[in-house]
Amino acid sequence: MDWLEQLQNHQAPPLVLAALIFLGTLLSEDLACIAAGILAAKGWIPLPMATGSAALGIWSGDIGLYFLGWLSQKSKTRFPWIQRLASEHRIERGRRLFARFGTTWIFLSRFLPGSRVPSYLAAGAVGWSFPRFSSALGIAVLIWTPILTGFSFYSGQRTLLFLENYQRLAWPLLLSVGLLIYLSIKLVIPLFSWRGRRILAGRWRRFTRWEYWPPAIVYPLAIWPLLFRWLRGGRPLDFLSCNPAMPFSGFAMESKGDILDSFTPPHPHRIRIASYRRLTGKDGLDAVLAFVEQHSWPVVLKPDVGERGQGVAIVRNKDEANEWLNLNKNSPALVQEFITGLEVGIHWARRPGETSGRITSLARKLPQSLSGNGRETVEELILHDQRAAAMAKHFLPQHALRLHEIPAEGEKLVLTELGTHCLGAIFEDARNCITPELSLSMDQAGRSYEGFHFGRYDIRVPDEESLKKGEGLVILELNGVTGEPAHIYQPGYPLRKGLSDLRKHYQLASGIGHQLQKEGTPSASLKELWCLIKEHRKR
Repeated sequence: MDWLEQLQNHQAPPLVLAALIFLGTLLSEDLACIAAGILAAKGWIPLPMATGSAALGIWSGDIGLYFLGWLSQKSKTRFPWIQRLASEHRIERGRRLFARFGTTWIFLSRFLPGSRVPSYLAAGAVGWSFPRFSSALGIAVLIWTPILTGFSFYSGQRTLLFLENYQRLAWPLLLSVGLLIYLSIKLVIPLFSWRGRRILAGRWRRFTRWEYWPPAIVYPLAIWPLLFRWLRGGRPLDFLSCNPAMPFSGFAMESKGDILDSFTPPHPHRIRIASYRRLTGKDGLDAVLAFVEQHSWPVVLKPDVGERGQGVAIVRNKDEANEWLNLNKNSPALVQEFITGLEVGIHWARRPGETSGRITSLARKLPQSLSGNGRETVEELILHDQRAAAMAKHFLPQHALRLHEIPAEGEKLVLTELGTHCLGAIFEDARNCITPELSLSMDQAGRSYEGFHFGRYDIRVPDEESLKKGEGLVILELNGVTGEPAHIYQPGYPLRKGLSDLRKHYQLASGIGHQLQKEGTPSASLKELWCLIKEHRKR
């Protein structure tokens, strides 16, 4: 140790050594602590002074990182790259995370090499409480520093080997323990109760039945063969041109109100649009009540921009409407008449130049319900039913206020009224109901919307006979290119066929878009698509 001998020859006083330890923590906190212990073991500086200077240096340096993060956020208007890195969306998400876990995480980060700098910078960038930050950090430093300097004091250079092994094993050990705890909570503990076993059975059903899989898994399986073909042809985004009337052909962030405003089916006795009114933050409840005077309760409230039934509610009185509006303040919305009857999803497509289109998919959307037996509670009925148990994560919170009620023998328990698969509706393949009369009604509706070629109608109809006749159809909304062929989500529908049908769906959209581009329809760029996806994720 040449540097120790040099210090001994110069006979540096303890205060100078304490200052060097303090400054050394700014270069390497852990090595400075080890050096402090070795110096104390040599008798050149008292152990308490060595430990205290190391602790003060570590605490001061980490406080500096906090303020560096704070200053970077304050100066983001002058540095655009910081604005992109620390967007308002990310900052707000960080604030929520620190509000829940900040104290625990800042304390633990002191013992987890590699997590300290990003954690302290992030705490400052989101403006997390400085008193909490400094207190949690101070407690962790007062524990960590004496441990490291003490080991070094008693074992000298062997501490370096210990530190090297610790830094290599800390994260694997932590992750292994965390995984063990997670699996115990999620898999082992539930096995000791009937409720836990039924919830596990429902999760297994969701895992093994592809109809429950999220789009992030299904779509790559379906689209990747097409993607290679599209890339080779140099036109991967043709499908975004299949509906010039809709922004990005209805891929995301389209306005439901704008779409419904844009077309009027010519024969209302055969097919019409459900009455609706657009809501802004200014009118709200008064507009809903005025609409109810014309149509009566219940009514449907839905966000103007949304998908997969998110935010859609059937409200039956003024209080429910007011509660929904308060939860969706300052967001454009629609109030729409509630239509009874059978709900169906009809996918329709028409190539440019064709006088009539064709129905490519037709599915019934059946609300899920259970029947009481006079013995079991609502919770037990849900968990006993195989399909309802698979949606227990959704149904149990939705019916939380009545889980311990016991429905009478034969009493109907409606679990969901909305025709949305991810909210519990059951889809059935109904392509056998496609008739020339139904196709004619859909053609009339499609041709009345200039620039629309490809999409799925969500429709209510009195009964199946009316559906086949193409009469009494009421359009609830119209989805663009991402309006999937709903029949593929019928329980038991083979994965291979489902992926094939989904692939044909996008092949047709791409072909229509390519033809329209030849006729002058502009194509979307990858940059525009990326910006749209970011905006969609943010929303």
